[in-house]
Amino acid sequence: MGEYYHLRFFAPAEETKDKYGRVQTGYAPTHMFECKAKIDFLRGGEDVMSARLEGRQPVIAYIPRTVTSQQINTNYLMQDVRTGDQFNIRGIENNENHLHFDMLAEKGVAV
Repeated sequence: MGEYYHLRFFAPAEETKDKYGRVQTGYAPTHMFECKAKIDFLRGGEDVMSARLEGRQPVIAYIPRTVTSQQINTNYLMQDVRTGDQFNIRGIENNENHLHFDMLAEKGVAV
């Protein structure tokens, strides 16, 4: 497994209109949840190599299971606090030991 990373999770914001009537979407300006987690950067396989050639980096993040982390879904944004890298969460699965969530995420995609 990889080293520990300090991660933040942002909830999706509701759509709002600016003063010109244009719809604004994005993520909430304040984070909902922070934790330390392990991240494995995926390296092998045809799909992973294809994604990396397109500038996307798939990862698996191992997030501790808490009451707050159970609310996270694929609409949330994950951010590495140290580097500022942002990841779109693609899938969430329960770990076999039920102490963690395994989150498939991608860096380098439109956020």
